[in-house]
Amino acid sequence: VWTPIAPTPQALEYPAACTDGTNIYILGGASSTGTPLTTLYRYNVASNTYTTLAPFTTGVWNPTAVYSGGKIYKFCGTAAAGSSAVLEIYDIASNTWTTGASYPVARSFVSAIARGGFIYAGGGIATSGSVTSNKTYRYDPATNTWDDAAIADLPATRWGAAADFYNNNFIMAGGYVGGSTTANISTSVVGWDQATNAWTALPSMTTGVSRVGGAAMGGSFYVVGGRTQSSSGFGGSTQNQKLFC
Repeated sequence: VWTPIAPTPQALEYPAACTDGTNIYILGGASSTGTPLTTLYRYNVASNTYTTLAPFTTGVWNPTAVYSGGKIYKFCGTAAAGSSAVLEIYDIASNTWTTGASYPVARSFVSAIARGGFIYAGGGIATSGSVTSNKTYRYDPATNTWDDAAIADLPATRWGAAADFYNNNFIMAGGYVGGSTTANISTSVVGWDQATNAWTALPSMTTGVSRVGGAAMGGSFYVVGGRTQSSSGFGGSTQNQKLFC
């Protein structure tokens, strides 16, 4: 059963969202006029209300954001001039932003998780030339560095996938695999095992979706909405799917 909650303070297309376990933080997105935003909102689940927090500097839609150790790491996404590599770090306790080491390449629609004090990220597409990527990197907050060798590259280019940590794997589900056309919207799911530093194929979704959100909860991995091969333009899907291992 889906239950409506309070609307966001303004209309947003493809913001990022992450949680510290208590509240949900909503970052950036495109405004109703298509402008990449610098906004940060905190959604209080208990009171069903939003609080406007300190804005960041580089406005982006489809950014990547993960929570780790009291901070939110926001990077990549599409800025006014195209794909961005900027990393900005939000300290929840002080409501302030600082700049971190840029992502190694400017990309949009990058997938990421936080695990064991590190941030793992991969895939994406560059707005210039629609160049898709299978590259992956690990970010170390302690040294403010990105490491290419710490995580194996994806077996194929992938962007706009649903991602989270599930069943001891960094999961990427769906997205555009092996290209950037509607025909590349995939049902495939892959998982990275830190112990073996290898990606393996997992059970495919029932329907291929891209530009999609996903989260692990209660023993399952959920994929919500997204664009399908039959979607025209920016039309999305109301379909929801889950993986149970």
